[in-house]
Amino acid sequence: MKDPDTGSGTGQKTGPLKDFLPGWITEKVKPRITKVLNQIKDRAPNARVVLVGYPKLLERKGSCVTGIGSSEADWPNDEIVPHLTKEMDAAATAAGATFIDPVPQFKGKAICGDPESIHGIVLDGKAEADTTGPAEPSMKSFHPKTSGARLYADAPPGARPAVAQDTPSSGHVHT
Repeated sequence: MKDPDTGSGTGQKTGPLKDFLPGWITEKVKPRITKVLNQIKDRAPNARVVLVGYPKLLERKGSCVTGIGSSEADWPNDEIVPHLTKEMDAAATAAGATFIDPVPQFKGKAICGDPESIHGIVLDGKAEADTTGPAEPSMKSFHPKTSGARLYADAPPGARPAVAQDTPSSGHVHT
């Protein structure tokens, strides 16, 4: 196994990712998010802190991504994203922050969507910060394109005014 924080080998085995990842999200990721949100609130006590979650990654069962089978595409969308959403919402609640679920904003626009607003596997056009080798995927892979960044920016309209909204066009806002 590689340590998800450092990329260094640990000599341990995780078992299947489907078994390892939910526990790692709950036991490692959520506490870290809570810690960072609390640090932000400590340094900016009058700020309204908003945490925006992750969209579903794949449309059309990932049919446009080489190497992803249709049976694999349901797992991130139907299991990992909802689990991460639940844990991020809990972290925001614990820290007194606002959580926004962007899934509705990205509906139909994930990888293989139309228009596609999240990068699939990116092998060229890497960022300067990319430390991967020439044949390895870029850090841009599975992250928003410019249009996806716009969807994130538009996702929290309910977080701007004092009264939160919960409408299909604005995304789900939990305060």
